[in-house]
Amino acid sequence: MLLSLPRRLITLVLFLVPFLAPLRAQEPTAPVPEPLPRLTDIVDAAWPSSPVWSDGASETATYRAERVLFGEARIHTLRLLTVQEDINKQYWTKADWPYGQKPLLPAIRQSQIAAIETPPGTMNLMSSLFFDRSRIDHCVKATFSSQETRGTTHKEVRFDGATPVFSWNSFWDGEGTGSVMLAGWGSNTYLEEELHLLVRTIRFREGLTCRLQLAPLQLTNNAAEPRPSDALLEVTRETERITVPAGSYEPGSLWRIRIETRDGRTLQWHVADKAPHVLVTFEASDGRNFALQEVVRQK
Repeated sequence: MLLSLPRRLITLVLFLVPFLAPLRAQEPTAPVPEPLPRLTDIVDAAWPSSPVWSDGASETATYRAERVLFGEARIHTLRLLTVQEDINKQYWTKADWPYGQKPLLPAIRQSQIAAIETPPGTMNLMSSLFFDRSRIDHCVKATFSSQETRGTTHKEVRFDGATPVFSWNSFWDGEGTGSVMLAGWGSNTYLEEELHLLVRTIRFREGLTCRLQLAPLQLTNNAAEPRPSDALLEVTRETERITVPAGSYEPGSLWRIRIETRDGRTLQWHVADKAPHVLVTFEASDGRNFALQEVVRQK
Protein backbone atom coordinates (compact mmCIF):
# COMPACT_ATOMS: atom_id res chain seq x y z
CA MET A 1 0.00 0.00 0.00
CA LEU A 2 2.90 2.35 0.81
CA LEU A 3 4.35 1.74 -2.67
CA SER A 4 1.31 3.43 -4.26
CA LEU A 5 1.94 6.67 -2.35
CA PRO A 6 4.20 9.42 -3.58
CA ARG A 7 7.85 8.95 -2.51
CA ARG A 8 7.88 12.20 -0.50
CA LEU A 9 4.75 11.20 1.48
CA ILE A 10 6.24 7.79 2.26
CA THR A 11 9.40 9.45 3.55
CA LEU A 12 7.34 11.82 5.79
CA VAL A 13 5.32 8.94 7.29
CA LEU A 14 8.43 6.89 8.03
CA PHE A 15 10.01 9.96 9.66
CA LEU A 16 7.00 10.62 11.98
CA VAL A 17 6.35 7.03 13.13
CA PRO A 18 9.04 7.03 15.90
CA PHE A 19 7.56 10.24 17.33
CA LEU A 20 3.92 9.12 17.24
CA ALA A 21 4.48 5.76 18.98
CA PRO A 22 5.36 7.23 22.43
CA LEU A 23 2.31 9.49 22.27
CA ARG A 24 0.09 6.47 21.67
CA ALA A 25 1.65 4.72 24.70
CA GLN A 26 1.05 7.74 26.94
CA GLU A 27 -2.74 7.60 26.84
CA PRO A 28 -4.35 9.39 29.81
CA THR A 29 -5.11 7.17 32.85
CA ALA A 30 -7.50 7.68 35.76
CA PRO A 31 -5.87 9.65 38.60
CA VAL A 32 -4.81 7.60 41.63
CA PRO A 33 -6.73 8.84 44.70
CA GLU A 34 -4.70 10.17 47.60
CA PRO A 35 -4.75 7.84 50.65
CA LEU A 36 -6.97 9.05 53.48
CA PRO A 37 -5.14 10.59 56.45
CA ARG A 38 -4.96 8.73 59.76
CA LEU A 39 -6.67 10.02 62.88
CA THR A 40 -3.32 11.09 64.28
CA ASP A 41 -2.84 13.29 61.19
CA ILE A 42 -5.91 15.45 61.90
CA VAL A 43 -5.37 16.00 65.64
CA ASP A 44 -4.38 19.50 66.74
CA ALA A 45 -1.15 19.02 68.70
CA ALA A 46 -1.61 22.48 70.26
CA TRP A 47 -4.95 21.60 71.91
CA PRO A 48 -3.42 20.46 75.26
CA SER A 49 -1.27 23.63 75.38
CA SER A 50 -4.32 25.81 76.04
CA PRO A 51 -4.18 27.70 79.36
CA VAL A 52 -7.43 25.90 80.22
CA TRP A 53 -5.38 22.79 80.99
CA SER A 54 -2.70 24.58 83.02
CA ASP A 55 -4.72 26.55 85.56
CA GLY A 56 -4.98 23.70 88.07
CA ALA A 57 -8.75 23.33 87.57
CA SER A 58 -10.60 20.21 86.50
CA GLU A 59 -13.44 20.18 84.00
CA THR A 60 -16.45 18.09 84.99
CA ALA A 61 -19.08 17.61 82.29
CA THR A 62 -22.32 16.00 83.46
CA TYR A 63 -24.63 14.19 81.04
CA ARG A 64 -28.06 12.60 80.98
CA ALA A 65 -27.26 9.11 79.70
CA GLU A 66 -28.90 5.90 78.56
CA ARG A 67 -27.43 2.43 78.23
CA VAL A 68 -29.12 -0.87 77.44
CA LEU A 69 -28.55 -3.39 80.23
CA PHE A 70 -30.60 -6.52 80.98
CA GLY A 71 -32.72 -5.82 77.91
CA GLU A 72 -33.82 -2.28 78.83
CA ALA A 73 -32.51 1.25 78.37
CA ARG A 74 -31.30 2.40 81.81
CA ILE A 75 -31.35 6.15 82.37
CA HIS A 76 -28.49 7.40 84.54
CA THR A 77 -26.03 10.23 85.08
CA LEU A 78 -22.62 10.05 83.41
CA ARG A 79 -19.67 12.33 84.15
CA LEU A 80 -16.53 13.04 82.17
CA LEU A 81 -13.78 14.55 84.31
CA THR A 82 -10.85 16.06 82.39
CA VAL A 83 -7.79 17.45 84.16
CA GLN A 84 -4.05 18.02 83.77
CA GLU A 85 -2.13 15.48 85.84
CA ASP A 86 1.50 14.37 86.07
CA ILE A 87 2.37 10.68 85.79
CA ASN A 88 5.22 9.00 87.66
CA LYS A 89 6.72 6.90 84.84
CA GLN A 90 8.38 4.56 87.36
CA TYR A 91 4.95 3.15 88.26
CA TRP A 92 2.75 4.71 85.55
CA THR A 93 0.51 6.19 88.23
CA LYS A 94 -0.49 9.70 89.24
CA ALA A 95 2.55 11.42 90.73
CA ASP A 96 2.29 12.71 94.31
CA TRP A 97 4.21 15.57 95.89
CA PRO A 98 7.05 16.04 96.54
CA TYR A 99 8.20 15.32 92.99
CA GLY A 100 11.93 15.35 93.71
CA GLN A 101 13.71 13.27 91.06
CA LYS A 102 10.64 11.31 89.95
CA PRO A 103 10.50 10.64 86.18
CA LEU A 104 7.45 12.70 85.27
CA LEU A 105 5.21 12.73 82.23
CA PRO A 106 2.87 15.74 81.98
CA ALA A 107 -0.48 14.24 81.03
CA ILE A 108 -4.18 14.92 80.68
CA ARG A 109 -6.47 12.44 82.39
CA GLN A 110 -10.06 11.86 81.37
CA SER A 111 -12.25 9.72 83.63
CA GLN A 112 -15.72 8.47 82.78
CA ILE A 113 -17.91 7.73 85.80
CA ALA A 114 -21.41 6.23 85.92
CA ALA A 115 -23.68 4.44 88.40
CA ILE A 116 -26.50 2.52 86.72
CA GLU A 117 -29.43 0.94 88.54
CA THR A 118 -30.15 -2.61 87.32
CA PRO A 119 -32.32 -5.49 88.63
CA PRO A 120 -29.38 -7.18 90.44
CA GLY A 121 -28.30 -3.84 91.93
CA THR A 122 -26.20 -0.77 91.14
CA MET A 123 -23.50 -1.20 88.50
CA ASN A 124 -20.63 1.24 89.08
CA LEU A 125 -18.49 1.90 86.03
CA MET A 126 -15.32 3.97 85.77
CA SER A 127 -12.55 4.44 83.25
CA SER A 128 -9.42 6.59 83.45
CA LEU A 129 -7.35 7.37 80.37
CA PHE A 130 -4.04 9.23 80.47
CA PHE A 131 -2.83 11.21 77.43
CA ASP A 132 0.71 12.54 76.97
CA ARG A 133 0.36 16.34 76.72
CA SER A 134 3.26 16.51 74.27
CA ARG A 135 1.51 14.01 71.99
CA ILE A 136 -2.20 14.09 72.61
CA ASP A 137 -3.13 11.80 69.69
CA HIS A 138 -3.03 8.63 71.84
CA CYS A 139 -3.44 7.65 75.47
CA VAL A 140 -0.49 6.01 77.21
CA LYS A 141 -2.55 4.09 79.76
CA ALA A 142 -6.22 3.18 80.15
CA THR A 143 -7.97 1.48 83.07
CA PHE A 144 -11.56 0.22 83.29
CA SER A 145 -13.49 -1.08 86.28
CA SER A 146 -16.94 -2.47 86.94
CA GLN A 147 -18.37 -3.15 90.40
CA GLU A 148 -21.74 -4.78 91.00
CA THR A 149 -23.38 -7.26 93.35
CA ARG A 150 -22.14 -10.20 91.26
CA GLY A 151 -18.49 -9.20 91.34
CA THR A 152 -15.76 -6.84 90.16
CA THR A 153 -13.92 -6.68 86.85
CA HIS A 154 -10.79 -4.61 86.23
CA LYS A 155 -8.96 -4.10 82.93
CA GLU A 156 -5.88 -2.16 81.89
CA VAL A 157 -4.29 -1.32 78.54
CA ARG A 158 -0.72 0.01 78.55
CA PHE A 159 0.74 1.76 75.50
CA ASP A 160 4.18 2.65 76.91
CA GLY A 161 5.99 -0.23 75.20
CA ALA A 162 6.54 -1.23 71.59
CA THR A 163 3.35 -3.34 71.70
CA PRO A 164 0.26 -2.53 73.82
CA VAL A 165 -0.46 -4.90 76.69
CA PHE A 166 -3.99 -5.83 77.82
CA SER A 167 -4.39 -7.11 81.39
CA TRP A 168 -7.55 -8.17 83.19
CA ASN A 169 -9.07 -9.57 86.36
CA SER A 170 -12.66 -10.68 85.77
CA PHE A 171 -15.29 -12.28 87.95
CA TRP A 172 -16.69 -14.20 84.97
CA ASP A 173 -16.04 -17.94 84.65
CA GLY A 174 -13.80 -18.59 81.67
CA GLU A 175 -12.09 -15.18 81.89
CA GLY A 176 -10.37 -15.03 85.28
CA THR A 177 -7.03 -13.23 85.35
CA GLY A 178 -4.54 -12.78 82.54
CA SER A 179 -2.44 -10.58 80.32
CA VAL A 180 -1.80 -10.57 76.57
CA MET A 181 0.17 -8.47 74.11
CA LEU A 182 -2.08 -6.82 71.52
CA ALA A 183 -0.13 -7.90 68.47
CA GLY A 184 -1.18 -6.10 65.32
CA TRP A 185 -2.17 -2.91 67.09
CA GLY A 186 -0.51 0.02 65.35
CA SER A 187 -0.28 3.76 65.87
CA ASN A 188 -3.68 4.22 64.20
CA THR A 189 -5.54 1.77 66.47
CA TYR A 190 -7.73 3.26 69.19
CA LEU A 191 -9.94 2.35 72.10
CA GLU A 192 -13.47 3.69 71.73
CA GLU A 193 -13.13 5.52 75.05
CA GLU A 194 -10.17 7.54 73.69
CA LEU A 195 -12.47 9.20 71.19
CA HIS A 196 -14.46 11.08 73.88
CA LEU A 197 -11.39 13.28 74.29
CA LEU A 198 -9.81 13.06 70.84
CA VAL A 199 -12.90 14.30 68.97
CA ARG A 200 -12.35 17.59 70.82
CA THR A 201 -8.80 17.90 69.48
CA ILE A 202 -9.55 17.62 65.74
CA ARG A 203 -8.50 20.42 63.38
CA PHE A 204 -12.07 20.84 62.20
CA ARG A 205 -13.10 21.56 58.65
CA GLU A 206 -16.14 20.59 56.59
CA GLY A 207 -15.90 17.18 54.95
CA LEU A 208 -12.71 16.13 56.74
CA THR A 209 -12.35 12.34 56.56
CA CYS A 210 -9.80 9.96 58.06
CA ARG A 211 -9.21 6.27 58.61
CA LEU A 212 -8.50 4.38 61.82
CA GLN A 213 -8.92 1.04 63.54
CA LEU A 214 -11.35 1.08 66.46
CA ALA A 215 -11.61 -1.42 69.29
CA PRO A 216 -15.03 -2.11 70.86
CA LEU A 217 -16.28 -0.62 74.11
CA GLN A 218 -14.14 -1.59 77.13
CA LEU A 219 -16.19 -0.02 79.93
CA THR A 220 -18.05 -3.28 80.56
CA ASN A 221 -18.10 -6.04 83.18
CA ASN A 222 -16.43 -8.67 80.98
CA ALA A 223 -12.85 -8.99 79.80
CA ALA A 224 -12.80 -10.24 76.23
CA GLU A 225 -9.63 -9.32 74.33
CA PRO A 226 -10.35 -6.12 72.35
CA ARG A 227 -10.29 -6.77 68.60
CA PRO A 228 -10.25 -3.60 66.48
CA SER A 229 -12.09 -3.08 63.23
CA ASP A 230 -11.30 -0.82 60.29
CA ALA A 231 -13.26 2.43 60.54
CA LEU A 232 -13.94 5.68 58.72
CA LEU A 233 -14.36 9.02 60.51
CA GLU A 234 -16.09 12.00 58.90
CA VAL A 235 -16.44 15.58 60.15
CA THR A 236 -19.32 17.89 59.15
CA ARG A 237 -20.73 21.09 60.56
CA GLU A 238 -24.13 20.51 62.17
CA THR A 239 -26.81 22.39 60.19
CA GLU A 240 -29.69 21.64 62.57
CA ARG A 241 -30.56 23.16 65.93
CA ILE A 242 -29.51 20.73 68.69
CA THR A 243 -31.22 20.88 72.08
CA VAL A 244 -29.82 19.15 75.18
CA PRO A 245 -30.55 19.60 78.92
CA ALA A 246 -27.80 22.26 79.05
CA GLY A 247 -29.57 24.37 76.40
CA SER A 248 -29.90 24.78 72.64
CA TYR A 249 -27.13 25.07 70.07
CA GLU A 250 -27.83 27.05 66.93
CA PRO A 251 -27.10 25.66 63.46
CA GLY A 252 -23.41 25.93 62.70
CA SER A 253 -22.30 26.09 66.34
CA LEU A 254 -21.49 22.38 66.61
CA TRP A 255 -19.32 19.92 64.71
CA ARG A 256 -20.64 16.42 64.07
CA ILE A 257 -18.12 13.57 64.08
CA ARG A 258 -19.37 10.23 62.80
CA ILE A 259 -17.57 6.89 62.72
CA GLU A 260 -18.65 3.76 60.89
CA THR A 261 -16.74 0.52 61.42
CA ARG A 262 -16.40 -2.50 59.17
CA ASP A 263 -17.89 -4.72 61.91
CA GLY A 264 -21.15 -2.71 61.83
CA ARG A 265 -20.83 -0.17 64.64
CA THR A 266 -21.84 3.48 64.26
CA LEU A 267 -20.81 6.22 66.69
CA GLN A 268 -21.54 9.93 66.59
CA TRP A 269 -20.43 12.92 68.64
CA HIS A 270 -21.35 16.62 68.67
CA VAL A 271 -18.70 19.03 69.97
CA ALA A 272 -18.85 22.80 70.37
CA ASP A 273 -17.23 24.89 67.66
CA LYS A 274 -15.69 27.18 70.29
CA ALA A 275 -12.47 25.95 71.97
CA PRO A 276 -11.88 23.84 74.00
CA HIS A 277 -14.70 22.13 72.04
CA VAL A 278 -16.82 20.73 74.86
CA LEU A 279 -18.44 17.38 74.10
CA VAL A 280 -22.20 17.99 73.82
CA THR A 281 -23.71 14.67 72.68
CA PHE A 282 -22.74 11.08 71.99
CA GLU A 283 -24.76 8.29 70.39
CA ALA A 284 -23.88 4.69 69.50
CA SER A 285 -25.68 2.08 67.44
CA ASP A 286 -25.90 -0.26 70.47
CA GLY A 287 -28.32 2.14 72.21
CA ARG A 288 -25.88 4.12 74.34
CA ASN A 289 -26.27 7.88 74.30
CA PHE A 290 -25.65 10.93 76.46
CA ALA A 291 -26.45 14.63 76.30
CA LEU A 292 -24.83 17.51 78.15
CA GLN A 293 -26.46 18.87 81.32
CA GLU A 294 -23.71 21.17 82.58
CA VAL A 295 -19.98 21.86 82.56
CA VAL A 296 -18.19 23.01 85.71
CA ARG A 297 -14.55 23.98 86.18
CA GLN A 298 -13.22 23.85 89.73
CA LYS A 299 -9.87 23.76 91.54
